[in-house]
Amino acid sequence: ELENSETAEIGNSVWKTDKDFNVKRITGIKIQTSAIEDMSYCGEILAIARKDGSIEIWNMVSFKVLLKIAGYKTIDNRRVYIRKNTSSQKHKHKDIQNSPLSNIRLFSTGLSGNLIEWDLVSLSPKQIYQCNHPIVDSTFSKATDNEIYLGCSDGVVRLIELENKFVLTKQISFFDKTVTAIETVLINNSDLLFTGHSNSMINKFSANKMLGNYGKEGKDESSNKVWQLLVMKKNDFLVAGYQTGEICVWGVNTFNLVKRFHEHSGDILSLEYNENRNLFYATGCDSLVLSITQKEKDFIITSKTRPQTHDINKLLYVDNTDSSDKQEVSNSKFLLCGGVSTDLCVVTLNNGRFLESKGAHSKQSKGKRHISHIDSKTPFELHKSSNNNNLILQQMSSKLKMWEVTQQNDLKCLFELRTKSDSNIVSSAFSDSTEFLAYSDNISTHIYSYNYKLNELSKYYKTGFGSKLTQFYTDKKGDLILTMVNEEKLITLNVLKKEIITEFSYKLSSVPICFGFNPHSNKLFIGLDTKALIVFDFTNTEKKPQSKEFQLSALISNFFSHEQNLLVLDENNTVTYYDSKTEAVSHVNPISNGLRSWHNKIIGIEPITSSAFLAYTDYNIIPFSLSSDISSIKEQGMNSQGKTGFNVHRDEGNRNRNKQESHFISNYHGKLLKQIDEVNGLPSKSGSLKTPISGVDSLNSKNTSIDIYTSFLSNVFMKYIDSTLYVVEIDWTKLVKSEFMDPVVVRKYKNN
Repeated sequence: ELENSETAEIGNSVWKTDKDFNVKRITGIKIQTSAIEDMSYCGEILAIARKDGSIEIWNMVSFKVLLKIAGYKTIDNRRVYIRKNTSSQKHKHKDIQNSPLSNIRLFSTGLSGNLIEWDLVSLSPKQIYQCNHPIVDSTFSKATDNEIYLGCSDGVVRLIELENKFVLTKQISFFDKTVTAIETVLINNSDLLFTGHSNSMINKFSANKMLGNYGKEGKDESSNKVWQLLVMKKNDFLVAGYQTGEICVWGVNTFNLVKRFHEHSGDILSLEYNENRNLFYATGCDSLVLSITQKEKDFIITSKTRPQTHDINKLLYVDNTDSSDKQEVSNSKFLLCGGVSTDLCVVTLNNGRFLESKGAHSKQSKGKRHISHIDSKTPFELHKSSNNNNLILQQMSSKLKMWEVTQQNDLKCLFELRTKSDSNIVSSAFSDSTEFLAYSDNISTHIYSYNYKLNELSKYYKTGFGSKLTQFYTDKKGDLILTMVNEEKLITLNVLKKEIITEFSYKLSSVPICFGFNPHSNKLFIGLDTKALIVFDFTNTEKKPQSKEFQLSALISNFFSHEQNLLVLDENNTVTYYDSKTEAVSHVNPISNGLRSWHNKIIGIEPITSSAFLAYTDYNIIPFSLSSDISSIKEQGMNSQGKTGFNVHRDEGNRNRNKQESHFISNYHGKLLKQIDEVNGLPSKSGSLKTPISGVDSLNSKNTSIDIYTSFLSNVFMKYIDSTLYVVEIDWTKLVKSEFMDPVVVRKYKNN
């Protein structure tokens, strides 16, 4: 397809098209799965609570993670709530404009018995209420929105005021069985409360007066537990989800059973109401999602779907029709599904119903989009060992693992380091010399020395400083330096001397969502939730660091240092290049207009030469250059038919083959053809010429991007060493099937 041209330039790097890329697949790394427990949203901000105790804050316009609260081993987050800050205690950032995080409050409850409000700046608990009993379910008051009901295992419902400090205002103890579900509705400006119990009973009361109950009482705790409660529009019907998979619709005032459904084979774990269409969604342990619509006084099943392969713990109906950025979202009304499979599934709705799949390439099949949750900022780090083998440090919630990729392409685990602190890992780092590694929690930073030849790991040093960014580098004197950064301070430590070199404090005007440090220019970069980039210059250690602020068009998602300069990636996939010498700022988006979408997001950038880079999305690898004029690239190089670089495709082949087999080619060769466009001075017939890497002849070479709906592999990390590109991918088909299977794939792309 290149006709007379055999090479294509990307900056100063020449990729030869007449040579093969030798692609070798190495498997063996296991990644710690973390199921979604609960979800909540406020405007464009989404909060996701996971089973490992962490909480993620997402932007639903770009579907990128803004913040991650690492959490604690002993604190369970069974329910999570995100609310606008309406308390009389003013937020210190309340006057900031265009700040999505400064005026919200984040709460969680769980089986550890804690009600917690989280500080989004320090990413730690702001205040805690301990009720000394597991909180099985909870719900906000509809009357005030500043009170929350806690349903506990001792059969007591506790009402907590949230205005400023947590205050217990009421206890309701009509029950002798565990409260397993709780729901409130607003009647005459006061709360009407419904409680479900472990003996299958449902009680209704107002204030302190019992009004009646629904169903028959079971004999013991092993009876049909009530897991979910939902009150329909006009408060006429109460929907209950049970342990046996039954869904019962009760008359709120008549206490009579109106309709019973038994489509599910396992526990009902989530009920979600769509008030616009007067229907509700139900799901549970069998991953089946039902859409049940009210027709006058009857209820019928209108659609079914299985958006995920395993148990779905939470459904969340999102209606962002009033969003200021709704033009960026392909559908402002959709259903989010989250559970054991750990990824986030977005289900497109048509009049409240699910779009049915009618073939892999039909428009209707695009009703479901799966978004991986792997944090691309810190999960992996790769360096060369003393014998030129590659060592990969993998960060998980409460442990670190070191993997070795040998020259024979074998992969083995060298050690596993489990943290003893109650706090989960916030950040980690691995020195280029592979002699030291460090990790930080919310309390302190721990440094370990590592002897590769003896494979020995030993404690080396500990600081009482919790760091959001932990980074090793070698200074001009040849000393190994560890940089530690949080929301208030930057500290640099001489590792060998165990001495603090510099310590600077600073104040931020809003919530920090991203940190980056460039040791070559000695500058600290912080991205705020106001779309601002703050640059602190620490060149002169004797003076207070100078700071400058740049306003970007979108929220910053990650930083990538390159020589003395910086690459800033934002939620719109725009790459901002910051020149440390001239302080000039320029922009480029490697993804063409025709392929930009809210599910195709850049998660990392890897430099190849001084001006050539690889951007990788969940599913694509895209070269781009900064050597050409930025404006010309943006205007001419990005056409509606393709990207400004090649696209590495995985084996899609015959889509009717077994899904697992179609993605696992252990060793194959494929030709790499660079897209040609007018920016590079070469003619282009279609504007996008591309042949994907593949071991299957039947693959359609005209595809411009991998089919997101049939792909089971997702890029999470990339590193270019000695003309070899290492790509770490997650295999979602294996991620939740068995602990003995290997969900992580490592590929090597050799540039010949």
